Amino acid sequence: MIGAARLDVRNGPVSTIACVFPVPSCRPRFTATTAPLAAPSLSSSLVRFDITKPAKQIKPNHGRPRSLTARKRGSAVQREPKITARHANRAELAQFHTVWTQLTVCVCQAKVKVGLQIVSVDAMNGEADTGAAAATEDAPAGPAKVAAKTGQNPLSRKLQRVLGGTGGGSVAPEVLDALQGLSGFFKENTHAARRNLRGDIECRGVTINEDFITAFKRVNERLEAIQKDVVTMGACCDEMTQRLATAKSQTSDLITRTTTLKCKSDNIAVQSEVLRMFLERYQLSPEEATALATDELDHNFFAALARVREIHDRCKVLLRTSEQKAGLTIMEDMAALQESSFERLYRWTRVTCRSLTQATPDHPAILVSALRALRNRSVLFEFCFGELSNARHNAVVRGFIDALTRGGPGGLPKPIELHSHDPVRYCSDMLAWLHQAVASEKDQFLLLLYKSAQPETEGAERFRRPPKRAADADLSTEDKALLFKSLDKITEGACRPLQARIEQVLASQPDVVVCYELANLLQFYGSTVADLCEEASTASLVVLLKELHELALKVFFDQLNIRTNALLVDVEQPPPSLGPPNDLERILELLRKVLSCQDVYAERTAAHDEDLNRILEYVLNPTLEMCTISASSLGPVRAAVYIINCVYQIQSTLSVFDNTEERVKELELQVSKHLELLIQEHAQSVLNKTGLSPVVLSLQTWEVEEPSQRGPLAKALSAATIIAATSQLDAYLSAANFGLAEPCDKLLSTRFRQLLSSRALKYISGLYSRIYALVLAPESGYTDAPNLLKRTPEQVASLLQ
Repeated sequence: MIGAARLDVRNGPVSTIACVFPVPSCRPRFTATTAPLAAPSLSSSLVRFDITKPAKQIKPNHGRPRSLTARKRGSAVQREPKITARHANRAELAQFHTVWTQLTVCVCQAKVKVGLQIVSVDAMNGEADTGAAAATEDAPAGPAKVAAKTGQNPLSRKLQRVLGGTGGGSVAPEVLDALQGLSGFFKENTHAARRNLRGDIECRGVTINEDFITAFKRVNERLEAIQKDVVTMGACCDEMTQRLATAKSQTSDLITRTTTLKCKSDNIAVQSEVLRMFLERYQLSPEEATALATDELDHNFFAALARVREIHDRCKVLLRTSEQKAGLTIMEDMAALQESSFERLYRWTRVTCRSLTQATPDHPAILVSALRALRNRSVLFEFCFGELSNARHNAVVRGFIDALTRGGPGGLPKPIELHSHDPVRYCSDMLAWLHQAVASEKDQFLLLLYKSAQPETEGAERFRRPPKRAADADLSTEDKALLFKSLDKITEGACRPLQARIEQVLASQPDVVVCYELANLLQFYGSTVADLCEEASTASLVVLLKELHELALKVFFDQLNIRTNALLVDVEQPPPSLGPPNDLERILELLRKVLSCQDVYAERTAAHDEDLNRILEYVLNPTLEMCTISASSLGPVRAAVYIINCVYQIQSTLSVFDNTEERVKELELQVSKHLELLIQEHAQSVLNKTGLSPVVLSLQTWEVEEPSQRGPLAKALSAATIIAATSQLDAYLSAANFGLAEPCDKLLSTRFRQLLSSRALKYISGLYSRIYALVLAPESGYTDAPNLLKRTPEQVASLLQ
């Protein structure tokens, strides 16, 4: 037996490997111990080795193979190198750990290889014992054979122990790994190879031990070099520590002074930063001061002015602290600077506003910023708007005079004075020009007020569009009052030329219709301009238009009164056709033209209704009076027909206009009186034609008598009279000529004619029914009553219809 090895697998895959080398000259006793590791990490293994003492040689055993055990008999184990704090050099420690890791890896590899070899040897010994047992099978049965049959064969137990099983379990992984390693050099399973297997394994162990010695020698040399370097490093560290202590003792005063100066420097830096922030918040920069001092205004000026106001407001905070003196001083400086800046700004704005005298002024963009800044000085703000109003006043007056006399650029449009021969167009052009001027000026002023009331923003589009209507603008009460005051000032200069020209037109005594058109025109533009001026109902232009409207109405009613009174001076006689006279046709045509002017310019209002009632009163009363006077020369029936035709003509004229229903109803009541007379006259005419008139007279005479004194109806109304009347009635019904009698047939209204005919025939039908009932009554005294009246009332009524 050359060597032996033992595997200890109690605490992990491989815990302890002990080897004893058979060669005396190179038998270093070697013990490698590793902590249980999780394969394959081996970098943290701890290896202890000793090559100082030789191991005791183990005699070979030629008997039954047994396990080799490496005993620890007085073997000295080299301790791990002790590393102190003074050896803590990073480069040397890194080199030391690298060598130590390599050594650990080599030891772990050796453990695995030795374990594989020893397991292989034990397996071969078990195979040999199995062969010997097989050679004795033919021998007589003995105790050993009985033991084998019962499962107590020592060779079986050995194989089970080697394979790591307990009789029926699975093979241990370590055994499988060892057998896998053995198959690497055991190629042929022959008798010679099996006999030399132990020697081959021992030779491989010797080779591995030699490799261990070589590796450990290099490690030992490197460890000695590392120890020398560590000692040198320790000396250097001690020297440097001594030098640092000496330098610290020598520079302690300098460090103290440096620390003190650094603290002072930090305090000064903090004070400097505080002072810089204070000056930044409470003082103007040089650029801002220069912007306030220059004569030309730009956006930098307004930014600096806003900064002055901001600083002035911040000083109020200082007054509530212990720095009241500084706050008062800065506040006084900023107040003085504000006053000088506002004075310069006011002068510039006033000069700029005075220059805006063009027909369509182009407001500089900087003007809006100036007005916005001047809002902080309400008096100066109003003064500037007053200057702007005066400039626009002069521009509007000059533009209005040019429009009247010169016309537009290049002669287009033509001067308004060229149309003075047409009063309506002349006044309409003047009023339209003024309305356009008022609307344009209001938009310009509204734009300035609205933009100046908005906070300043960045960008090219500095303001959002204002609303189109002043009523929709988000303006304060003061701004609205200022706007309407400015509009009143602007339009005041154009009132005198307008008043002179319109009064001249009215003084020329134009036609009645022209006067009423002018009155409506003035009322329309008066309400339109009043809507533009809204609250400024006392504006000079609004008041002037209202006065001119009243003057035009006065002239109109005077002219209308003259025309209607002329109807009564020379009353025209009724024509033979009993139709309306010519004077009535002319006055109704005038009325039609007048009423047609109402719906042209404006919506219906209470003032329009009042004017309408007044016009109808001025026209209808004299006209009806004229018709009555004219009909006085006619008989009652003809006069009734004449008056009905005249009233019908008036109703036809009024019915096409709105708000004339009441007057039409009044005329209908007047017609009904004359219509009753015509119905009676027509009924009497029908009675005469039908022959029922003598019958009716006899009945009336009989009914007048007292019932106690009068006799039967046959005594008052003879049968011959009834027979003659019925014969004439039959002839009338057969002719079917139910037309109106003269002069009722001269009625112009178809409705009146139908009404007259229907009511007269209804009266005749009712009268015949009454006669029929009285004649057929038993107490009438007629012996042959049914033969007297052959037609029933229903038949007569049907024929009359």
